[in-house]
Amino acid sequence: MDLLTNQKITLALFDASRLLREAFEHAHRDMKITWAQTRILGRLYAQEGIGQVEVGAQIEMDSMTISRQVDKLVELGFVERRVGTDDRRLRRLYLTRHSRILRDDIEQRSQAVLKQALSGLDEEQQKTLLALLNTMSENLCGDGEYGAPPSSSRTRPQVLSV
Repeated sequence: MDLLTNQKITLALFDASRLLREAFEHAHRDMKITWAQTRILGRLYAQEGIGQVEVGAQIEMDSMTISRQVDKLVELGFVERRVGTDDRRLRRLYLTRHSRILRDDIEQRSQAVLKQALSGLDEEQQKTLLALLNTMSENLCGDGEYGAPPSSSRTRPQVLSV
């Protein structure tokens, strides 16, 4: 593949990622939550009560950033921190009543953004897109020249299917 095509692919991936993040933030603007905070809430909806550090690792967010984002979610009334019963140094994250009430609304808005992003792609094209993105992720976590080094915080992507 020629250099120009490679550059176009790279720019298209970065642009799509940026536009998707901006669309998510726009869809949730009246709730005053960001894309990063939506990702944290999504993780807690799936696995409530996990540690703050663990959430950060799962969504690839450094400790300072996860701390600031959780602080904001606490301030907005979406999340509360509790001391771990097994280890008092550990802060576990729990959803509040407020975030449980808004869960369906958050999910509907998120699905609407994805529907808009995928409009014009039939089901087979969506499956192909997912397979291609999974392959790219796997390639970058592999042993190639530019794959993630063993000490990297990057983990193997969760291979998803439609």
